[in-house]
This record gives sequence, C-alpha cells and structure tokens, in this order.
Amino acid sequence: MSTMKNSAVLTNSLALVAVMSLFAGEATAQTLTADVHQLSVAQGGTQTFTLDAGVAHALDTYLLLGSVSGTTPGQPVDGQLLPLNYDTYFLHTLVHPNSPPLGNSWGLLSSALPGPGGMATATFTLPPKLDPTLVGMTVHHAFVVLDWSTGMVSLTSNAVPVDLVVTAGNALPPIGMSLIPTGTFVMGDHFDVGLPDEKPLHSVTLDAFYMDIFETTNESYAEYLNAAYAQGLIDVTGGAVWKAGDTEPYIEYGAAVSGYRINWDGTTFTVEAGKLDHPVNWVTWYGAVAFANWRSVQDYLTPCYDLSSGSCDFAANGYRLPTEAEWEYAARGGLQPTYYLYPWGNTIDGSMANYSNSGDPYDTLSPFTTPVGYYDGSQTPSGIDMANGFGLYDTAGNLWEWCHDWYSSTYYSTSPSSNPPGPSSGQVRVLRGGYFGYDPPYLRSAVRMAGTPFFVMAGFRLARPSTE
Repeated sequence: MSTMKNSAVLTNSLALVAVMSLFAGEATAQTLTADVHQLSVAQGGTQTFTLDAGVAHALDTYLLLGSVSGTTPGQPVDGQLLPLNYDTYFLHTLVHPNSPPLGNSWGLLSSALPGPGGMATATFTLPPKLDPTLVGMTVHHAFVVLDWSTGMVSLTSNAVPVDLVVTAGNALPPIGMSLIPTGTFVMGDHFDVGLPDEKPLHSVTLDAFYMDIFETTNESYAEYLNAAYAQGLIDVTGGAVWKAGDTEPYIEYGAAVSGYRINWDGTTFTVEAGKLDHPVNWVTWYGAVAFANWRSVQDYLTPCYDLSSGSCDFAANGYRLPTEAEWEYAARGGLQPTYYLYPWGNTIDGSMANYSNSGDPYDTLSPFTTPVGYYDGSQTPSGIDMANGFGLYDTAGNLWEWCHDWYSSTYYSTSPSSNPPGPSSGQVRVLRGGYFGYDPPYLRSAVRMAGTPFFVMAGFRLARPSTE
C-alpha cells in the first residue's frame, strides 16, 4: 500500500484525509466547505438529519464522513481526529434501507449505497461526557465517491454537506444516573413509627438533580484509588487509605476489615474476585467526597468539595453527595402524594431488599452485600424488578449511604422549605437507607442515621445538579 502524498487541500475534512490514507494509490479530493445546512447538537444530545449524495450512482461506493474543525474554519480540534468510541466525544450511526453500517474507522461511517434518490439518514450523538473546550466545534458530514480502481475520493457533483455545531447543555442524563425532577414532598415519618428525629413532617421543594442509579461499586472505587495513588493524592498505611499528608481516612481495606473486598499489594488496589459489582463498603464521609471530586474532574466538571474544610459549593456543576432531603425524595421514587413506609409500598419480604436474614444467597456469604441492581427481577428469593419510580436500586437495604448533611436531631423544626442543605456545622453526618445487618423497620424511607465522618460501615451514591 503506497502512501498518500497530497492531503493538504482538505482543510475542513480531517476524516476524509484519514479515510483516503487507508486505500491504495494517490488521491485528490475537493474541499468540504461549511455549508447551507447547519444544525445544532447539545452535549448529551442527538441530531438526526438527511444527507443528499447528489445522485444515486449504482456502481460507486459512497462513504459518509464525519470530520471535525474548531471554532475558526479549517482549524482542527487539537490537530487530531476523534476516535469514535464512547469515552471520547462522538458516536455515529448511519441508517440505510439496504445495508448495515460497517464500523468505527475514524470518520468512516458506512460503505454502502444511499437509499432511493441518493438520500440517507444519519444520526449524530454527543455523550454527556464532553470537554467544554469543544463547545462551538463544527462537525462536517458529506457523501463522497470512492473509485476503488484508482483510490480517488471526491465529492459527488452536487452533494449537500451538513454541518453540526456543538452547543453547551445536557440533553441526556449522565451515564448511570437518573433525572430526579423538580418537585415538592412532605419529608419525614408519616406513620408515627419512627424516632423523634423523623418529625415534624415538613414540606420541601427541590430543584431537579441527577442521582446515581446504583450505589458506588468496588470496581469504581478501586479505579479511583489507583488514580489517586498515582497522582500522590493519598497515603496507604496501617490497613487504611488516607488523604495525603493528613489524618483523614478514606477507606479501610484488606485484612484490617472483616469481609473486605478491596486489596492492596503495595503498588496496586484490586478487588476480591466476584465482588467487582458489589457496593463499596468501609468508606468514610471523607472518602466519599474525595471520590466525588475525582469523578468530577474525569468528566470535565467543576469539583464541589473543598477537601480541606469539607465545604460544598452547591453552585458547581460537579458530583457531590445528595443532601438528606434529596436522598429521601429520590428514595421515595415519586410515589407521593401517597406516602409509604418503603420505596415501593408498606410491606417487605426477602425478594425486595437485602436486610438481616432476608434469604438472599449472600445472607451467609461474607461480606453480605448483594451486587448493585441485584433486585432486578432475576433475584433470589424470586420477585419483581425493584427499581423505584425514578429507576433507582437499593435505596432500602444493602448499605447505609452517606448524605452531604451534618446531622441534627431537631433540624426538621428549622429546615428551609426550599433545597435544604442541612445544618451549617455538626459532629456527625447523615446516613440513609439501612443495611444488610438491620431488620426491615430500619429500611424505611424516613429513617435517619448518624455517624461520625470517620464511620466506615457505609457506602454512597452521588448526585449532581441539572438544568432541566
């Protein structure tokens, strides 16, 4: 295969250059220009559009190309092609009436004829994880013709390119999260069966937010620990992980913990076999918020927490622990104005949640947690899918979950009615949801638990703001 020599003419079509370099022979091509048909697509959004190949050439092979340029016409983003996989920036699909798409070779979306009349439908999708520097970028799409005998690639004589301009926004929930819509509910114990700290009943209005569908897993937390260790953000000693140079513990691990799942061999954190998808346990409040900040950075978001003081910037767009009010509202699954003891109703059995002697296969199998999402309709004891009305799993049982708030037994008497953030200070933090070692009454949606920030028999899930 010879090397293509002349690609400089393709100032606006990096992907076209890349495709031509895959084929034998020298090639020339016309420049794809920013054109008449300009659409917008937001972060996390999808835009479907029709491309005109100009004419349906029965014997030619058509290539639908997606190429990238920056905010200045002709300037590529970082000077590189963007590979088509989920963890970078773009997913492309091409729908043809006669042939399936071929795969993910850079900007090559298909090697099939357009439909009748030379038309084809394409879908361009931006995942929620998007580097904000790409906002304003233009993605060009057009049909070209490849002559297999010569390797020549060119625009069809009257093809109409389509430009998609990347805009800011979040059109889809972040992966693994569910949108909890704006709403008002009455927070607290509606059945007079709880402790005094669950009263008085009080109305709370919350802005929309996203919530993790599942509790954070061992696999995710071990990934964080390895990244943090490589960056010098943590110290590992005495069977625990600590904030580097500090006395705040993040998680206990290994032989120091009964039923541990995360191991340390002196260089790397690994997860015990068969426990990757179990919720991470033995995490302190500090370890949960450190993970939240790390996850924010990974997704090009602004971290919420000051790890020195523990204060939270609720205006930041990153991940954080849910407030206690957010947690209860999300856990109830939108079932109000009828209120129930549990996320699904007023009765409970072993097919619904992991609690003491609930009868699941993990009852006697250390570390006693069930995998996240275990109660999906295929669980033992047999039962239905237990996702709540917002699509969340395990908001009753399995593990206590950290909330952002400081705990006060009297906070409900003075709580703001809109987006309450919890007390401004305290000695202990709020935990919610119950866990595998407690009886069903402790799994009620209204139950409040308090633990010092160093308490470790707990897991967590994260929230983040929404503009919905």
